[in-house]
Amino acid sequence: MFFIVPQRLLWSNRHLTAGASENLWQQKRAAIAVTPHAIADMATVTSDPSANTIEISTEPFYKRDFGPLGLTSNDEYVRVLIDKKTGAAVFQIYLKAQYLGGWRFLNRASYDTADGRERTRTQLLSKRVAQCSPYGCAKQEEVVFDIPEAVVRAAAAEARAGVDAAWTFRAYNLSRGGLTTGVLKTELAGALIAAERELVRLGQSGPDVSDTRTAS
Repeated sequence: MFFIVPQRLLWSNRHLTAGASENLWQQKRAAIAVTPHAIADMATVTSDPSANTIEISTEPFYKRDFGPLGLTSNDEYVRVLIDKKTGAAVFQIYLKAQYLGGWRFLNRASYDTADGRERTRTQLLSKRVAQCSPYGCAKQEEVVFDIPEAVVRAAAAEARAGVDAAWTFRAYNLSRGGLTTGVLKTELAGALIAAERELVRLGQSGPDVSDTRTAS
């Protein structure tokens, strides 16, 4: 989960009361203080017998509350899909994007790596007209895209609780624009730790998360 509120895509900051803005800041500080191991403890783990996979999600880690109007912003979190037989793990970013105006069709994503900017396609999971307010009705798209485990490890190795450090990405459409947002590096580290726990339970060797232990 991250804390950028893009002006043109989401409910504008000018629509927030002073109390709501302060509430968001308190939520942000609380999220930054959480350690990777605590995030791993919060992660949900579900098993799909028909697909022979385990899904790990950091979605419960942090959700912004915009106050009594019930307005919500983006929701970004890490998802890990583990093959029960082989132990192969696929790391993904799950984005619920909410914005005003016409559909954006966020079919692409880009993010930084040690070798430069990487671009990939997103997979659309759902889209719908979400909540309405006096300022109009919001559109919501849910998309997901894979990220290499090496990129996750590199970001997680830099994770430190109490430090406002984010791994950022951009979801976009070439002709309709997009948004830049991200997740805390501690959240990526927490996903790695949760994945390691499940792989150990399955009798598989887990990802090397030794560099993230100092962050807990």
